[in-house]
Amino acid sequence: MTFAEFPEVVIDADPYKFIVAAVTCGDEKKTVVRARDKASCPQHADIAAALTKELHDAGIDAAVRLKGGGFMRMTATAIVLFGRSTQYGRDFRPITVRTIEDAMKGVMVRAED
Repeated sequence: MTFAEFPEVVIDADPYKFIVAAVTCGDEKKTVVRARDKASCPQHADIAAALTKELHDAGIDAAVRLKGGGFMRMTATAIVLFGRSTQYGRDFRPITVRTIEDAMKGVMVRAED
């Protein structure tokens, strides 16, 4: 997989927490959102570690800078972002909302706080 093919947004079926990261590979940079369920990644740091492993497994040598995170609720047509990561702080929600909306056409994304 190339860096251009690496997905900006991956959300588990029953998301609990999410992180936002700036991922840089050479001269290319993208904002990446990962949301995982509580059983597989109970802490924001677990999601960050999973992102690093995902990049490694894809053969992508990239630098990851965590920009923050929070909590997520999701239905078939809407995603609600709220709270903040105690480990990484609060992400800049307008960028997170736009990143998710661009990747998931037809899903309404909003920040509660």
